[in-house]
Amino acid sequence: MALLLTIPQWSLGRDRVLTSAVEDLIRGANVSLHYCRSDVDLNRAVTAFSGKPNHVIGTLYELCSLYFDRIDLNRHVGAFPRIGALDVCPFVEVGGAGWTGGKEVLLSVARAFGERLARTYDLPVFLYERSEGVRSESELAELRLGGFGGLMGKKLSSDYGPTQVHPRLGVTYTGVRDFVIALHFTFADADSRIAKRLAGSVRRLRQEGDERFLGVRALATYLPSRRRGLVSLNLTLPDLTPVDPIVEFLNQQTRKMYRTPSPAHLVGAIRERDVPGATKLAIAPEQVVSEVRTEA
Repeated sequence: MALLLTIPQWSLGRDRVLTSAVEDLIRGANVSLHYCRSDVDLNRAVTAFSGKPNHVIGTLYELCSLYFDRIDLNRHVGAFPRIGALDVCPFVEVGGAGWTGGKEVLLSVARAFGERLARTYDLPVFLYERSEGVRSESELAELRLGGFGGLMGKKLSSDYGPTQVHPRLGVTYTGVRDFVIALHFTFADADSRIAKRLAGSVRRLRQEGDERFLGVRALATYLPSRRRGLVSLNLTLPDLTPVDPIVEFLNQQTRKMYRTPSPAHLVGAIRERDVPGATKLAIAPEQVVSEVRTEA
């Protein structure tokens, strides 16, 4: 059977005890842990795990119980833009096209999770990517622009739950999407200006049709406690854009600006098929998601 991968991202990255408890919870569940890491400057945690759908969903609800008791976005300060305690929760099929009933079953899993999450926490939930209905991707992007504060007082067209932002937990995006490779590229610097130039170069080259950057999204920010610029990259078409040419471009451009880059960091998971094109990444064995179908 095919397995379900999820990469939930949480707006809390400054509680090391909680991060340790989260990792212990996932390791103790009947799922495979691929990634669990928090960042003080971003004030954000990323988790990634896979397994049978019922095990994955059960683990997600347990994590919500842990995180939601501790998050209040009114007091949240961090370098990464956010709109929810569980900011985004994508679902990805791995292990081949093995879903009985086809993709509709996978979509129904995501919808059921979103509906229950909204009902349990009185939380506005939006479906995105392949789970979207009539709402456009640009409409969802606009919601994110003002962050959590920008949603206050607005009437929301959520798919599930209330039409007003939760006063403490914000809103959540969830849905089915294709596999994405996420990278963090950092270098010593005094502010975010060079990071913004690098991210802008990636976006410009993508718009110009440079094949190295097809479907690559780039966001710049700054990590003040480490005095480092950060370029966050999402490779949304990893079958067309291997990692190595992108990292090499960023290394070259950074050195031209007299900055020393750190090794690029893989955030979350990577498929087996993508590993040969990602030799410039330090990939932990547990980050590699097997695409071999398992027995039901």
